[in-house]
Amino acid sequence: MQNTLMGEVENFQALMNVKAFQEVEGCPSIQLRYLGGLKILLEFENIIEKEKFLNDGREIWQPWFKTVTAWEEERNFNERIASLIIQGVPQHAWCEEAFSIIANTWGSVVIPEECNTISPNLAFRRVGILTSHPGIISSSIKIMVNGKPYQIHILEDIFESLKLSPVLAANDFYQKMSWWDEDSIGENGSLNSDAPAHHEDGLMSPELSPTKDQRSRQQDGELEKSQANIPGSRTKNR
Repeated sequence: MQNTLMGEVENFQALMNVKAFQEVEGCPSIQLRYLGGLKILLEFENIIEKEKFLNDGREIWQPWFKTVTAWEEERNFNERIASLIIQGVPQHAWCEEAFSIIANTWGSVVIPEECNTISPNLAFRRVGILTSHPGIISSSIKIMVNGKPYQIHILEDIFESLKLSPVLAANDFYQKMSWWDEDSIGENGSLNSDAPAHHEDGLMSPELSPTKDQRSRQQDGELEKSQANIPGSRTKNR
């Protein structure tokens, strides 16, 4: 691993864009490997090229990566982006805030659900989170909406979670079946945004504007601290 660096991108949009890094920046010799979460391994032909890129190539990598650091053997990369199906939230309480509060129990939201009322689906919603939770997320929790309790069911969709990998997302088969749409993900990683992704010669290029930090405090426990008070009657565009 002497010829490698570890890069971390800012958000989910940047993660999907980074697959175009080699072509846009003209560095085909750098191999990119997905580590999980928002992290990418950069592999170079030799140590000299690695050090040159790290020390003198900031103008090249900074638009794509939040940080680029030397590989650390003691690091354990166990983060992943998980697609959570959330079912049971009463429809009058559907809003981005409600679903994000629930999803934050297991990680930080990187693909929020904006509850677009045009969608014909009123049975459940999906939220993408950055998590290091061990095992498949599957739980039921109680929430309070206007003082009334509701039982909510949360299940990690493994197939959809795998499709959130930038490696698999490059495959046309996965793109056509994705519940998220690269062209509709805004700067903050949210779905149903009107902000289009930037293109350069048909390739996805990185967002250069700053993005807000979406890492929220992860709560301990899945039941006691998940009994959140959800504001009612705040569904978007209702």
